[in-house]
Amino acid sequence: SIIATIYKFDDDDIFDAFVDIGNRGVEMKIICDSTAYDRCSKLDNFGLVKQFNQKGYDKLHAKSLLIDGRTLIVGSFNLDQHGFSTNMEIGLITNNDTVINEYINFIDTLMNN
Repeated sequence: SIIATIYKFDDDDIFDAFVDIGNRGVEMKIICDSTAYDRCSKLDNFGLVKQFNQKGYDKLHAKSLLIDGRTLIVGSFNLDQHGFSTNMEIGLITNNDTVINEYINFIDTLMNN
């Protein structure tokens, strides 16, 4: 399974990787900023895809990815080649159950707004 918050999603290779895993049966729960929602919505066959809409906030600038409920990646990177190569970014990878449960609760709150 994949749970993600996405701000920018315009890299074809990375988008195609999401489609590929979706076609292999990986379920997704994705919250996208309005700038990425058109592309994200093409993944709705693989689970829940929602456009960010939180009162008091203009954008979802958070970037995160939870893989199989076990590995959480949170950082400043966008899902594009620059975010993984030429930009100076920061990120955290954790398998801590407490942190992952808090993240899931946060995502559920966003999904239900």
